[in-house]
Amino acid sequence: MAPYLFDASDPLDIDAATSPFLTPSSKQWARHTELKKAFSSAFLLVLAFASSWTSSPLSLFFVTLVYFLSGTSALFGALEDVYNLEINIDTLMMLAAFLSLLIGSPLEGALLLVLFDLSGAMEEWITKKADSTLGELNTLHPQKALVLEKDALVEKSLRDISLGEQVLVKVGECVPLDGTILSGDSLFDLAHLTGESLPVRKSVENFVPAGAKNCKEAIVVNVTKTAQDSTMQRMISLIEEAAARKPKMQTLLDRFGKKYASFVMGSSLGIALFLPLFYGIGYLGTEGSIYRALTFLITASPCALMIGAPTAYLSALSACTKRGILLKSGATLDALNACKSICFDKTGTLTSGKSALTEFTQIQGDPFSREQAMICIKSLERHVAHPIATAVEEWTRSLPCLPVEGFSHTLGQGIEGHVRFEKERYFVAIGNREFLEKRGAILPGSTGHKPSSFVLIGEALFSLRLEEEIREGASKLIEALHQRFSLETFMLTGDEKSSAFSVAKKLDIQGVFAHLQPEDKLSLVETLSKKAGLIMVGDGMNDAPSLARASVGISLGTIGSSAALQAADAILLGDRIEDIDWLLGHAHSTYNVVRQNVYLAIATILLASSAALLGQMPLWLSVILHEGGTVLVGCNSLRLLPRSRFF
Repeated sequence: MAPYLFDASDPLDIDAATSPFLTPSSKQWARHTELKKAFSSAFLLVLAFASSWTSSPLSLFFVTLVYFLSGTSALFGALEDVYNLEINIDTLMMLAAFLSLLIGSPLEGALLLVLFDLSGAMEEWITKKADSTLGELNTLHPQKALVLEKDALVEKSLRDISLGEQVLVKVGECVPLDGTILSGDSLFDLAHLTGESLPVRKSVENFVPAGAKNCKEAIVVNVTKTAQDSTMQRMISLIEEAAARKPKMQTLLDRFGKKYASFVMGSSLGIALFLPLFYGIGYLGTEGSIYRALTFLITASPCALMIGAPTAYLSALSACTKRGILLKSGATLDALNACKSICFDKTGTLTSGKSALTEFTQIQGDPFSREQAMICIKSLERHVAHPIATAVEEWTRSLPCLPVEGFSHTLGQGIEGHVRFEKERYFVAIGNREFLEKRGAILPGSTGHKPSSFVLIGEALFSLRLEEEIREGASKLIEALHQRFSLETFMLTGDEKSSAFSVAKKLDIQGVFAHLQPEDKLSLVETLSKKAGLIMVGDGMNDAPSLARASVGISLGTIGSSAALQAADAILLGDRIEDIDWLLGHAHSTYNVVRQNVYLAIATILLASSAALLGQMPLWLSVILHEGGTVLVGCNSLRLLPRSRFF
């Protein structure tokens, strides 16, 4: 589905109820038109029932108005479906309503039309409520922005704003396009984007996403992404795609519904024609076969069955988005519910990506000044971007750097060069065991904790030990995965075994696979996925193949690479890894609600249709049970929404 950008300047581009070209009173009248029509028909039906005791012509007049108001549009819709050779629930309801009129039960037919109208309006309201996240995002998404041009402000449509232009964002407004702050220092509400409850402070050179609400002072933003590529538009597109991709259960029910509607119509015709031949009853009257056939037609119609799954999945997707989790399909919830194991990448996923230097020890050679050694190490490490370099910089912030001669970097192994210190020229090498041994160092056997790196300065040998910072929430998540969901946990990483096992031990992860290449990760994910459903959590480009191959791929939205985001089935926009616990619980809740809706709908159909065949179900009661069941399963689906958004 191609991304579509709503344009408030085009009155045909958005719903009339929210068009800026309508007056407030017109907007109010345009809201809930279907519900207002249904209540108007209900009022006329009450008048028809009341007047039936005193004046039959007046009652017939009100009934005619009900058929006109609630039946006209539905009749044309049903005729169009029949013309297209489609037999569906709407066709069944219209057939039952107008046949009721022909057999002398106009009030029952009018009741069916009114309740069917009310049920349809309620279904529309429930669906909009469940899918309200998209409407909220469109409301928050501004359509125009103030652009700075030669010291003047020019109002432009977002489609006309190019990269590099400067946009003024006032207090209380939402950032129209992704960009970096050129001037200003403000607080931003990102709750609808990432689920973050507290405002986030951003200043000059910080990135701000489209849709972030400016809470403190006016800022100027340099646009870095066009309207079609902005964060807000990406979220809207992903939500639309997720709603369009139907889960397996919903797809099966849709296929079943079309065939079942034809079956119900054929069965009703058979009951009307052949029941008198076997049971000695007449065709007409409330005990006749036609009356029973109409009652069966209504009670056996699967309205509740057909609405139960889609409203549940829409509610679940909306709740996930509100939490700051984007799902690319409702089918992801089904897949999560079936998974028995979960794999994590290490660096940047279970850990923060930062390391701290916890141990620096001289292990052989003449005693060497600790400060001199750290100066030599810092001088060499400043030439590379690596976790060791970052940790050394934090450790030696107050120490100076010296010039380095003949610097060399062997990727994945170590660095080397010459450092001149107090008239002495030292050869310095920092790296793994193999790297140092090739430079003539004689390293001791492994004892105790394995060092992260070795350092050779002249004849002196040192060891460096680094420990990675565990990501906040990771420990509680792993505990919940074991205790609440009984999932088997694994870690897949390209780092060395000592580092991987250290992190795994702290987090109580059950299986560790270290020193892996991307193709090794992919092979392991394929193997684990075949045994049982597997969740893969990662953030880097090298995780993208594994995310795509796993039963469910989950990527961190803020720090994740574009390849990982594209391959993943779920995106944690706020990078809160602990949200996986909530997501799994929500997937289980969604499965339970869908199952409840299906069971409730089937039970209602079986009980009511059986009573209808035996002549124990009056037409008016079958109408109430049918439409009441439809509304009931819809309301049950709304339990998946946050409590504050039920109404």
